[in-house]
Amino acid sequence: MAALKSILLFRCPKCHKANLFLDPNPYHLKNISKMHKRCPVCGFDVENETGFHFMSMYMSYIISTVFSIFFLIPLTIILGLDWIPKLLLLNALILVVLWPLIFRWARMVSLWLTVRFKFE
Repeated sequence: MAALKSILLFRCPKCHKANLFLDPNPYHLKNISKMHKRCPVCGFDVENETGFHFMSMYMSYIISTVFSIFFLIPLTIILGLDWIPKLLLLNALILVVLWPLIFRWARMVSLWLTVRFKFE
């Protein structure tokens, strides 16, 4: 549960206290990807390997797909099949609005996965 809370709040995977992004607001698009090189609290090195951003890209795709499935299937069942084009448009608009959060969550999930297999 601590891992999920840390991922959703963009916290350090080691100490679960420090925000790893320089700007805590993900909707400041100019600073969306700027991260600390080390955790300000515990000093954990969050500088990533070369392939990290590729893994984050795939994580972003997975998070968006899971969100869309959990959003579209229940609403399609509740509202009926004739609403599918409207639901797809609504889903696309929601994903565009959530894009900065999904971008950061994907980085955090990727960081958590690399931390689990990183030897110090």
